[in-house]
Amino acid sequence: MKRGAADDTTERTGMNFWRYKAAFAFAAVLLQSSAAFAQGITGRITGRVTDIATGQPQSGMTVILQGAQGEDATLTDDRGEYNFVNLQVGKYVVRFYNANSTTKVELPNLTVSAGATLRADAAVPLQVAVEETYVIKRKAAAVDVGSARLGVTVDEEYMQYIPTDRTFGDLMLKAPGAFLESSGSVSIAGASGLENVYVMDGLNVTGMEYGDIMNRLPNASGGSNLSLDFIRELQVNTGGYNAEFGGAMGGVVNVITKSGSNEFHGSAFLYWSPYWMSRSPTLVLKRDSALVGVDKPDYDANLGFEVGGPIIRNKLFFWAGFAPRHEKSHYFRDVNARVDLTGPDGIPDNQADLDAEGNPITTHILRTRTRQLRQSYQYGTKIDYLVAPDHRLTVGIFGTPTDSLHVRALTPGGEAVADPRWAQQSLQKNNTDVTANWVSQLFDRRLRLDAGLGLHRESYGEKSPFADLNTLNQQEWHGASLIDHEAIAGCARQGTFDPCPVSNYHNGGYGQTKSFIGNRWVADLKATFLINRNEIKLGVHGEYNTFDQTRYYTGPVGSRVLVQNFPGQTAVWNFFSLPSGKYPFQYVDNDSTNGVIQDLVRPPLGQTSLYQDQLVANVKSVNTAYFIQDSIRPVSNVTATLGLRYEKQTMYDFRGDEFLSLGNLGPRLGVVYDPSNEGRSKVFAQYGRFFETIPMNLAARYFGGEGIAISNYDSAMCTNPRSNWTGSGRGEWDTCGTPSIGAYNNGGNYPVQPKIKGQYHDEIVAGFQRALTDDLVVGANYTHRWLGAIVEDGTATDGTFVLANPGQISKDVLDGLQR
Repeated sequence: MKRGAADDTTERTGMNFWRYKAAFAFAAVLLQSSAAFAQGITGRITGRVTDIATGQPQSGMTVILQGAQGEDATLTDDRGEYNFVNLQVGKYVVRFYNANSTTKVELPNLTVSAGATLRADAAVPLQVAVEETYVIKRKAAAVDVGSARLGVTVDEEYMQYIPTDRTFGDLMLKAPGAFLESSGSVSIAGASGLENVYVMDGLNVTGMEYGDIMNRLPNASGGSNLSLDFIRELQVNTGGYNAEFGGAMGGVVNVITKSGSNEFHGSAFLYWSPYWMSRSPTLVLKRDSALVGVDKPDYDANLGFEVGGPIIRNKLFFWAGFAPRHEKSHYFRDVNARVDLTGPDGIPDNQADLDAEGNPITTHILRTRTRQLRQSYQYGTKIDYLVAPDHRLTVGIFGTPTDSLHVRALTPGGEAVADPRWAQQSLQKNNTDVTANWVSQLFDRRLRLDAGLGLHRESYGEKSPFADLNTLNQQEWHGASLIDHEAIAGCARQGTFDPCPVSNYHNGGYGQTKSFIGNRWVADLKATFLINRNEIKLGVHGEYNTFDQTRYYTGPVGSRVLVQNFPGQTAVWNFFSLPSGKYPFQYVDNDSTNGVIQDLVRPPLGQTSLYQDQLVANVKSVNTAYFIQDSIRPVSNVTATLGLRYEKQTMYDFRGDEFLSLGNLGPRLGVVYDPSNEGRSKVFAQYGRFFETIPMNLAARYFGGEGIAISNYDSAMCTNPRSNWTGSGRGEWDTCGTPSIGAYNNGGNYPVQPKIKGQYHDEIVAGFQRALTDDLVVGANYTHRWLGAIVEDGTATDGTFVLANPGQISKDVLDGLQR
């Protein structure tokens, strides 16, 4: 290959393939910062072609793009500009050909991110010369000059070569302003971890119950959280979205999965983390309990494969992967007995001896060990079909079936204060995601249509691994001694001194159990018009969500309750539901007008039961969104964005009746300026209003017919001593006389504030970025958010629960809610 003269952006010899191979590892993240389109699954390359000698724009220049799934071509316009849109995430080469010369100029290693605009300019010699090829050495900087979005993008190379945890949810903490909450969720930019949206190949895979994803906690029940070996690119977007995107007050996490290409590729992998590579966890002693516990890992093994390639070259491609993961650990419960050796007079004084720091002195007397195992079997497959050069169909299916046997998570340290059998939980969780995306470009590529269909499905179930505990009542013992429940040597009382006190000890049956099936059917349709220097985009998004949840306290049929034992008192909790229009305060003792309160706590004979053995809440939500936005480029280095988004969420209760309808209007306004005029810098600012999509737990709990009746008994009246109770049903506490009964929650629907507003905040972002080298982008940004309204459940003066905007309720509305 012959080569001719070149300026400082080209090289005369072969490409220095190795030149940046040893660049700092973190550059893989830095070079991609802010290249973030929240729910976009494709990107674009744009640029300007000039004469290398005069700097004048060149029209009619042939531009050919080559990627993993074939080639594409276009011509530069009268301004010397070219534009490739709807590009799959990955690396590309762009070549420029002059019709009057044999000269060819080449731009290699252009990395396209989802939704990002990559600018790649070229200077081309126009004079007739011998055949020559210019390979532009200077790489296009990864500065997204098309948007003001904030965030971080992690590419496949980073995930492959940098030691990380194994799912995309674990990598979210790489984003500035992200931190881990105690719930296992990730907070972004000050919002809670339940206010993010998670999108995979254009499909909303956010958890339906709470709005989270499956995380490292063993009982996590959220949305899909794929293995990194299935992912080509991960974007964590922390602010500044255009009108095309919404539904989140935190961040929008965009996942692009791998695809097939014209070359067969694949990998087999094994990740193994043995216990001896983990630091021993710290055991934290408790002042008020003889029981403490700690998890210790045994191993974490993740293995599998992924493979992709052509079925028909340049036409039809496949990808598939399978990745089992086994995580084994043990939970150790320690019994530490307090000692009473000396008092002020040198003899025991029935009080625990204290050390110099005022902590009880203890002696370790017993350790029990519980095996824990979490197994997941992630799978995925994907087909790309190029029907024609401007028409593409992509379909995929992914699944994350998971089962776990573990010690359930309670309040910090609370899982230790229990019978070891009671503390164990068996959990089954399965998420399935099906996507279909169609893209067409029409009218000389001045109109682009994007259509998508998808299904996100979740199933969840929990119970005790011991069959007998699923048929008994759970019992809580407050202010008890361990010796009352477990015959452990060294815990026997010494006079009035208790060496092994415990607080809130659990035994008996499993307690409240839950299962659900959720389906989210999604449809999207977008149209993009290129008119002069305007890119006008409009679209509609629809979701139909069904959430079928069943909850109950374990125990015999007719006696499914939770039993709490306090010194001198026993409280028995049970579920009840009320007819429409009825409220708990209408049920009092011996009142035949509305019914007696005893009807709430036991199945009446020959009547419709208000007491419920289980609560079945089949609820649904219909979410729609409409948007229009215009991205204007008055000159090549300035982009202004105007947009408006309207979101509608309608929720339905367990009877099928509408209880909430929120209409949310969110404007967007932004500007991006590139001082370098070559895609290597930007100064940006944007304003927007963002609303949260309310998760289905609100409907299932507060509009799912849940009422809780608490019967309080005087334990001194029990003819069957509580020490004999095993959780076998109401025959145990019925021996304790007549209880006083209180009712909580409404047993039906909460009253809803008239003209309630959706939860939202306003946001301003501003900042700058500059590419110092080909692989290093530096910048600074500012984010200011202020809360407009929140949606909360609260309690009126008579104990009735309501749904409202706190701080925004007028007195007459509050009086109406209370009535």
